[in-house]
Amino acid sequence: MNISTPTPAVFDLPDKASMDTARQLIHTQVASLSLEFLPVIKEKLPSLKTALNVADTQCLNKLAAITAQLNTAGLANIDQKQQQVEADTRLSNEQKEQALGMLNAQRAREVSALTAVVRSGAQAIAQSTDDLQQIKLQPTNSSIHEALQRQLDTLTQQSADKEDKMSTIAEDRRLLDETIKTYEQHKLVDLFKETLPSTEELSALSMPSPHLMALQVGIVRLQKLLGKISSALTYSDLVDERDKLRNRYNSLMAESRSAQKEAKAIARNLEELATLASLDNNRMIWVQQSKKLSESLYHFVNNGLTQTDDPAAISLHVSQLSAYIKSLYSVTRTV
Repeated sequence: MNISTPTPAVFDLPDKASMDTARQLIHTQVASLSLEFLPVIKEKLPSLKTALNVADTQCLNKLAAITAQLNTAGLANIDQKQQQVEADTRLSNEQKEQALGMLNAQRAREVSALTAVVRSGAQAIAQSTDDLQQIKLQPTNSSIHEALQRQLDTLTQQSADKEDKMSTIAEDRRLLDETIKTYEQHKLVDLFKETLPSTEELSALSMPSPHLMALQVGIVRLQKLLGKISSALTYSDLVDERDKLRNRYNSLMAESRSAQKEAKAIARNLEELATLASLDNNRMIWVQQSKKLSESLYHFVNNGLTQTDDPAAISLHVSQLSAYIKSLYSVTRTV
C-alpha cells in the first residue's frame, strides 16, 4: 500500500456573486445593443448568450452530479468497517487481510466512480468555458472609437457654427421685419417709390421716435448686407432680402437638425462601444471565475485521489471536495 501523509488540497473557490452579477449584466447588455454599425460583432451576440447559458448550465449540472456521487459514495461507511476489522481481535491476520482487501477494492471502485464524475465535470465545464472565452467582442478596427469621436466633435462644431449664423440671421431678419412693418404702417411705399429714404429724408418725416429709429437701423442694416447706399436700394430690395434671410435661416436650421441627428447617432454608437467593452469585461469575469472551478476539479483528480491509496488521505481529499462542492452548489441552487 502506498502510504503518504494527508495534505490539504488546493481548491480555488470562484466568486459566485461576481459570476451572477456578470451573467445578469451580460444578458441586459446584449438586449440593449443594436450594433448596426458593427454587423460582424452583432452576429456574435446570440452565440454569446447561448454559450453563456450552456456554460452556466454545465456548471450547475456538473456540481449536481458530483454532489449526487458524493452522497452515494459511502466512503465513510467503508472507513468505519475498516476500523472495525482492524480492531476485531477475533479475526486472524489472514481473515483481516482478506476483509481489508475487500474493503480496499470497494473503496477503489467508489473512488474510481467519483473520480470519473469529477473528471467529466471538469472537462465539460472547461470546454463550455473555453467556448465562451473564444467569442471575441472587440472590433477588429481598434481606432473606431477615435474615428467616431472625431466625427462627433466635427459635427458638434459644425452645429455650433450654424447656430451662431442662425442667431445673426435671426437678428438681421428681425430688424428688416421691423423696418417693413414701420414702412407699411406709415404708408411710405407710395412716398418713396424709387428708392429708400435717406437719413435726411427720414429726419423730415413726422413719426414717433421709436419708429424713426426702426427705419434708420433697418435701412443701415440692409445697406451693410447688400453693400449699397440707400439711394441705390428700393423697398423691393428690403422685402427680397428679408425673404432671403428667412430662407437662409430655414436652410441652416435644416442642416443643423441633420447634423444634430447624425451627432446623436454617433453618440449612441460611442455609448454602444462603451457598453460592448463592459460586456466583454463581464464575459471575461465570468470566464475567469468559471476556470477556477474547472481547475480545482482537475486538481482534485490529478493531485488528490489518483496520487494515493491511503484511506486517511482519500478521506481527507473527499471531505475537502465535499466541502468545496457544497459551498458552491448550495449557493447555486438558490439563484
